Amino acid sequence: MSENWQKIKQELDFNIEHGSNNQLFRLVQMLKNMISEEDINFQDNLTKMKNFDMNYFVKEDLCTIISSHCKVNVANQHCGISHTSQLHTTAQFVPAVLSLAPDKSIDLSLYRPCGISGIEIIGDRLLLCHFNASKLLVYRNDGTFIKEGCTEFKPYQISKMPNESHVVVTTRDTPTILIIDSESLDCIRRINTEQSYSAVKTIDQAFIVGGDNVLDIISLDGNVNRSFIVPHLDKGIIRYIRNRQDDTLLFTNSFNLYCVRIIDGTLLFEYSSTTAARGIAEDLYGNIYIADRSQKNKHRLAPDGSFVDIVLTEDDWNWYSNFSKFQ
Repeated sequence: MSENWQKIKQELDFNIEHGSNNQLFRLVQMLKNMISEEDINFQDNLTKMKNFDMNYFVKEDLCTIISSHCKVNVANQHCGISHTSQLHTTAQFVPAVLSLAPDKSIDLSLYRPCGISGIEIIGDRLLLCHFNASKLLVYRNDGTFIKEGCTEFKPYQISKMPNESHVVVTTRDTPTILIIDSESLDCIRRINTEQSYSAVKTIDQAFIVGGDNVLDIISLDGNVNRSFIVPHLDKGIIRYIRNRQDDTLLFTNSFNLYCVRIIDGTLLFEYSSTTAARGIAEDLYGNIYIADRSQKNKHRLAPDGSFVDIVLTEDDWNWYSNFSKFQ
């Protein structure tokens, strides 16, 4: 494509220098149509391009591990190349920034002192980690209490697994991760890890976990597959993790928000206007929301990490430090 357009440019330059006005006018009109068609074709081709990622794993038998029984999974995703048409730069549509207002509240007065450290949404149910009481609480999204379940350790963070029938829960104080049935709240499996973790997010056949000065990807058996080398991990415990659609990762430590590339841990941006950054959420436009436990407010950022506004303050709600995904 580049070579073809270089030849066309040479023809245009020649006509500018040597051609008549009529010849130049006809050529420009033809090029306008060609540019429009080429722009559409280019955008269409980009949507069809994929990056392929292959990973190898060995199936586990209940009695033994048979390494010869294995398979290769092939996953593909968008190639990540974006194209912005220059033909429409004067007619951009920017969606209005939405405001937020409190809708419902859940009465947790029976669980004083209350320490809700993690939230997950499965269907119309909210699953809450009550750290102080070593319990998981289940509510409907209208605030109706459904049930509670006790855990062997204090649950800190929770993330649903791909089939949504199980959730993974970190315990923070012990080097253990729990796999729990999301309906019965029974513990299905205990995963012993090399160290204790606070934050967790499920990705395919692994977990992204964060703890004291560490951010790892671990397999379902608790082994560390890869550790991220990212800046500022020495500033506190990683509290919350959120993976984005563009293969980047958001996480908060005890103070700030960071965005890194999953593939190599490159720091893309840092937001440091919080004093005790905790929960993270995104809306349909890719805007980022951060709960600040100390300032008792909610910050909204643009997808690139630039500040937009404060959407909720202590006057709007009793202070809280968690979010799940905005629908």
